[in-house]
Amino acid sequence: MSLFDADERLADVRVGQVLRGRHSKAMDAALTAANAAEVMGELDGGLATVLRAGAWALDSMEKSNHHYGPAKLIPAMTEALRDAHMTPESRQTDLDSDYRQLLAELASADDSAPVSDSAQ
Repeated sequence: MSLFDADERLADVRVGQVLRGRHSKAMDAALTAANAAEVMGELDGGLATVLRAGAWALDSMEKSNHHYGPAKLIPAMTEALRDAHMTPESRQTDLDSDYRQLLAELASADDSAPVSDSAQ
């Protein structure tokens, strides 16, 4: 089992304590998709655990009606998701960078390639 696979054997609730709420389940699905799309890999395991811990914390705060905790945690979670290239904005930036690199390579002269015009 990798860090990106959700363990289906985990309980959702233990007496008086949320173990896996909606945030944890959504994060598990997102991490699985990011791994499948090769956005994240095994080298990103530490970041994956931080994201999972943050999702669990949101579940826990939601269950215990802590209203100010999520306000502090959500910006940090959003930043971690951005660092993991799991936001639309960060994926677009990566794509733009790839396009710029491709265009630069196409525009650069390749001195080793002979130039000929067979139409003449």
